[in-house]
Amino acid sequence: MRTIAVAVDPGYTHRDDVGDQKSLLTYRDGSVRFQHFCDRGARGLIVCAPRLMLGQGHTLTRDVEGRPTVRASILCDDCGTHGWVTDGRWHT
Repeated sequence: MRTIAVAVDPGYTHRDDVGDQKSLLTYRDGSVRFQHFCDRGARGLIVCAPRLMLGQGHTLTRDVEGRPTVRASILCDDCGTHGWVTDGRWHT
């Protein structure tokens, strides 16, 4: 599932660190972004947080301990980072 890449907005209300220097950021409006280091090759390295397409392909659930799982997979259109968040951990 593709995502929309944007620079990180510091106004999130909740952060789930999922490992490998990656996080899920939740905002007041219910949107969730996938924060990671985006290697743009010759264009440099930035921290970005593409928005998950909740309700349009992505779902976010939490287990009884609050650990997030995201379905479908996450793909950054800018750098190609691709993987899954399951039980609060990043997997490639």
